[in-house]
Amino acid sequence: VVDYGCGSFRLGKALIQYQDPGCYWGLDVIDEFLESGMALLEPALKEAKRPHARVISAASLAETAAAKPDFIISWHVCSKVPPGRLTDYFGKIVSLIGPDGVALVHFPESTRRLRQSRFSWAENRQTIAAAIAAVDPAPDVRFVPIPEKVSRGVRHTMVEIRRPRG
Repeated sequence: VVDYGCGSFRLGKALIQYQDPGCYWGLDVIDEFLESGMALLEPALKEAKRPHARVISAASLAETAAAKPDFIISWHVCSKVPPGRLTDYFGKIVSLIGPDGVALVHFPESTRRLRQSRFSWAENRQTIAAAIAAVDPAPDVRFVPIPEKVSRGVRHTMVEIRRPRG
């Protein structure tokens, strides 16, 4: 499992517990987040599971992709990506998807771009689909609302990205 934008392992800790040794990859843009996350893990858990924590770079993306992850997840990250960086964000995620892998990216969905907080935006699915297609038009892309409930014009949605089955 690749936890893209893992921060300080808020979700990562639960994922690490269920992975085989060396099978969790936490990627983030800030080393301090990764260091904080690793410091919060119990020493026995770190020793038993040997999680990987890497700052996102060309080298760490290549290393992570070489591990052939089954799942790439990005939870509560997409909403913080500036619109001009969505293609870069999805490009890096798509680069990690192997032939049998799947990426699951959470985002708050609205009919138009909508500010939710100082650093967070809801986006429409057409913009998300266009960012993915700009990177690679081949993947199968499916949008799944989670849950169906809409609050203040926003619902939480998961975009599922897979390589086309050939």
